Amino acid sequence: MFEFCTLLVNICVMLAAIAGLGITLYNFTRQQKLTFFERYTARYQHIMEKMPEVFFQDTKSQLEAKPEDIEKCNHCIRLYVDLCCEEYFLYTKHYIDEDVWNEWEEGISWAFTQNGMVKKYWENENNRSGYSNFDDYIKVLKKEAEFRETKENKQLKESKRKVPMKK
Repeated sequence: MFEFCTLLVNICVMLAAIAGLGITLYNFTRQQKLTFFERYTARYQHIMEKMPEVFFQDTKSQLEAKPEDIEKCNHCIRLYVDLCCEEYFLYTKHYIDEDVWNEWEEGISWAFTQNGMVKKYWENENNRSGYSNFDDYIKVLKKEAEFRETKENKQLKESKRKVPMKK
């Protein structure tokens, strides 16, 4: 009977150790992901802090920007493109959670399809990432944006037709 109790206690201790190890690994992994996310967020914030104000303005203001502001923007955009490329690569290798990627992708999509300075920078073949999968991804984002814009324009035209004219 004593041997059975000893065996039972040993099994319980082993199960507790395995459970403790599992909890420790889970918490470690969670902490690693948080640290990883914080590092990329800090890099993004640093780039945006260095970005001249004209980057955040409308296209007309961007076109009228001073050459030194354009040069500073292009430097920051290069850093941003590198960051986006890394994030995309890590996402494709499943190092980034889907929820985090969806947030980041929204910003990437806006930058490459809506921001005039990023669009102009990207048009220059020499400014591409050098990572063909990312370059292809940006092409897809641009096509999706064009499709949405075309669809929205079509819906707007159709909605205008449906509005009754006042006499």
